[in-house]
Amino acid sequence: MFERLKSEGVQVAPFYSVAHESQLDELIRAGLKYPIFIKPKASAGTDGCLRCENHVDLTNAFLKISKQRNLLNRINSEVLVQEYIRGTQYIVNTVSLGGHHLPCEVYRVRIDEIDGIPVYRSIVACDIDYTDATIQQAAELAASESQPMDDIRGSADYKRDLVRVLTARALTTAVGRAKGGA
Repeated sequence: MFERLKSEGVQVAPFYSVAHESQLDELIRAGLKYPIFIKPKASAGTDGCLRCENHVDLTNAFLKISKQRNLLNRINSEVLVQEYIRGTQYIVNTVSLGGHHLPCEVYRVRIDEIDGIPVYRSIVACDIDYTDATIQQAAELAASESQPMDDIRGSADYKRDLVRVLTARALTTAVGRAKGGA
């Protein structure tokens, strides 16, 4: 996801996926600067997010969340370590499939910290302009990732096309409703 944001010109903090405590030392030697945020690679919200001011904080935070169950009931086999960037922060929720990401919600947030733990103070939804091209891109992605089989109800190609058409129809309806339509 971070790679996609960078490709769209969005400033993102340098980030690293870490599976072993020894990798933390390597990152610091390579020039990673404090303060640093550490969080589970696959979780949600502020679950397991910790701000670290020094190496002791960083090591303790890694040991606290690594190999533990997160909010999504998954074991944290890897954590993300990233430099802190001061300024406006955003939450970008996506539908992701096969390495492709389609933003579905964007929020501008104010996050305060209490004892190094981020706490949401305000969240404001940002408009996303879902164009016909975006909807078609999502429909094509859904079709390309589907794996239908030939059977008496139809060919795999027919079913794949059905996925494309129905996805586009559902997204067009959802966007229309979100904009106040029926």
